[in-house]
Amino acid sequence: MLRDSKNRIWIGSFGGGLHLAQRQGDELTFRQINMRNEHQDMTRGMMQDSFGWIWVGCNEGVNVFDPDELILDESKYII
Repeated sequence: MLRDSKNRIWIGSFGGGLHLAQRQGDELTFRQINMRNEHQDMTRGMMQDSFGWIWVGCNEGVNVFDPDELILDESKYII
């Protein structure tokens, strides 16, 4: 799990992909963000760098993204 610089909670699972916790009023929902394949959906670790980009280690290497861009377009990540 990672709390980013904008206080959003990102949850990486082992096989279920990346999730973003979103609060709308009193309701908490989880938005699933699927990467390219099942090996990229196996999260090993996450961190945010000083530029705001989130780095996600997975079974197939590393996925890197600007969280604001990924929220708008789920294809906006680099492998």
